[in-house]
Amino acid sequence: MTIKLLASDLDGTLVADLHQIPARTRAAIQAALDRGVEVTLATGREWNVTRKYMGMLGLSTPVICYQGALIFDPQSGQTIFSQGLSLPLTRRLIDLARTHKLSLHIFLNGKVYTEFPTGQSRALLGYIGSNIIEVDDLNQVVTSSPIKAMIVHPPAGTGAMAGRLQAALGKDLSVFRSLEPLIEVTSPEVSKGRALAALAKYYGIAQSEVMAIGDQDNDIDMIEWAGLGVAMGNASPGAKAVADFVAPPVSEEGAAWAIERFILQKDKARP
Repeated sequence: MTIKLLASDLDGTLVADLHQIPARTRAAIQAALDRGVEVTLATGREWNVTRKYMGMLGLSTPVICYQGALIFDPQSGQTIFSQGLSLPLTRRLIDLARTHKLSLHIFLNGKVYTEFPTGQSRALLGYIGSNIIEVDDLNQVVTSSPIKAMIVHPPAGTGAMAGRLQAALGKDLSVFRSLEPLIEVTSPEVSKGRALAALAKYYGIAQSEVMAIGDQDNDIDMIEWAGLGVAMGNASPGAKAVADFVAPPVSEEGAAWAIERFILQKDKARP
């Protein structure tokens, strides 16, 4: 199998500490680029934060952000695809967040707004590099369709709360857990898999020539759609279940192993 397009998740796949990409992984990606492979990131992070990692890896390809709600081309400055939340549904979500006293964050026009910051949300999003704007009333600033929403929640109850919100919102919005303390909300038409399919079509690359690497449930459809899907050793059971191969965990640079084995075809890649 010849891989022409590689899409990788960021946190828990390339990055273990929310900040640094280790040397072996950077070298493997550079070697893939040198072979003419198109390499992109498929992440839940916003573009303003993701661009740092694009620079770190020397990438200039269109990037998948906000869990697949945006495909942005940094070279042309053009948006290839965008699918946000409808304004009425966003207002409904704001009401639910207020009822449950949730630290809801709305991503709109490259900024992040919240009316209920917590010590946990300030620390986590500040560490990631998000620019949070604290406001008195989200309804006053969210006057157009945001790209996504996110709730920062104590990890122990994140799964249960995500389930409650999904039950309340039905099929109108997609609610899922990404990192342990994060509940993300997108349009039900948004996913990394759909975005990756759109990007492959944009390049004219066949599904069989696409490789995807990820670690969480929000990566499942991307791993499943790709001609070659790889789950990290630290991946969720769902991600591992649909993967063609399971790599070592992020702590052992499993993404580098996968690139070395399936793209660079190094005989000595660690099992």
